[in-house]
Amino acid sequence: MAEECILKGEIEGLEFTVKAVPVDSLGKIDEHEIGIIIGATAMEEWEIRIDMAKSEIDLTGLKRREFTEFLVEC
Repeated sequence: MAEECILKGEIEGLEFTVKAVPVDSLGKIDEHEIGIIIGATAMEEWEIRIDMAKSEIDLTGLKRREFTEFLVEC
């Protein structure tokens, strides 16, 4: 049985949490060590999209979830 944990991540200053399965090594892509793979279920939950035309991650949905705190004086 594989271990599971809750991982708190951050992309461009935007925080999110996902269920994770720790592994020793994921390998390399273009000489860069892979640190994490975010699955489709987590991407759907946090509204993280891939913009294939721009070769970028679209964080519009994740940005909508940012909490803004307001101070109200009574």
